[in-house]
Amino acid sequence: MNKNKSLRVWLGCVLLQAGATGIILNCYTVFYASLAGELALSNADVSLITTVRMIFMSLGMLMANRLYNKLGFKTTLAIASLIQGGLFCLQALFNNLTQFLIVSVIIGFVSGCLITIPSTIMINNWFKERQGFFLGMALAASGIMGAIYSPLISLIISNNGWRMAVVITGIITLIIDEIAVYGFCKLKPDSEEEMYGTRGSVNAVSGGNNGTNLSLVLAIILMIVVMATQQLTFQFSLFASQIGLSITQGALLNTACMIGNTSGKVAIGYLKDKIGTYKTISLTMLLIALALVGLASGNMINLCAGLVGMTFSLSAIIPSFVARELFIDRYDSVTGKLSGFGTLIGSMSGYLIGYLSDVLNGYGKVFMAFAIICLLTQGIIILLSNGGKKHGTV
Repeated sequence: MNKNKSLRVWLGCVLLQAGATGIILNCYTVFYASLAGELALSNADVSLITTVRMIFMSLGMLMANRLYNKLGFKTTLAIASLIQGGLFCLQALFNNLTQFLIVSVIIGFVSGCLITIPSTIMINNWFKERQGFFLGMALAASGIMGAIYSPLISLIISNNGWRMAVVITGIITLIIDEIAVYGFCKLKPDSEEEMYGTRGSVNAVSGGNNGTNLSLVLAIILMIVVMATQQLTFQFSLFASQIGLSITQGALLNTACMIGNTSGKVAIGYLKDKIGTYKTISLTMLLIALALVGLASGNMINLCAGLVGMTFSLSAIIPSFVARELFIDRYDSVTGKLSGFGTLIGSMSGYLIGYLSDVLNGYGKVFMAFAIICLLTQGIIILLSNGGKKHGTV
């Protein structure tokens, strides 16, 4: 066993998550208050940018494996990184909503090829043991970078304006992603000796577990709820503005969210290895529901924002964990379907959230509604757990 090569690939996953997800996607919302103010956009208008980006990101997730096979794994990641960073910089020239929506289509699609799917596939291929721990640690990089970069970018916005901040953000992301792709990322090991661990075979996705179509539908519904709840975090800067907080204070909510994202991925990965997939997901959803109640009541909003940030953790980890539990023979395709369909349908709630906040004059009732929905997912988790027991995976 040669741990050095597997850990080098893991470092590539860390860098990819830090750039493509941690900076561009997780810190995007810091710009929203400035965009809304300068361009006279409503909450619903700003939410539409995120919704369009997320919808096409889900399509990118569904197409990712086909593109990897057709263009090559590294080539796909390199081209997607170049487009993502370049178009993000281009937004500095925009002056109306339509321009942002058009670019969001392209940024969303290429982001779908860059975020969680390549990292989950690489870790699944390179690590025979402790996949939960190493996947959680790799994906946590997005939260760490988001927590670090969010206050920095808010400072740049305050001093130099959002247009300069957009250019700086795009360039930094592009550099990090290209270093990850060409310096560290590799789809599969050349031999079993290069893999981390001593169990299993080189084909890390071989096995005999095949979940039912019902299990797949339930897992997709769970992902939809998680992704829909995640849309609330993209509006924290608007929520902060409406309750009288400054841009800097609003950025702190985003930072708290990214800290929750980071710690959540590490904790969820660790707990999955200790107590199992379904107990871990159930406990996390309960904490998120309680946090939404806290946000609705205005109590301990920074702590609650951090807990809601764990929706990022779940959305990144659920596809890999559930696919490994129930669909290990179809790991790559099922992971893409769970991420893609969950993101596609769940992200459509983003515009609805913005619209409801305008109609209801705030986010309080919206937070409460999502808290109830999160509690109801306990039934889905129980059904998935029973399916896992039926197939001998729990």
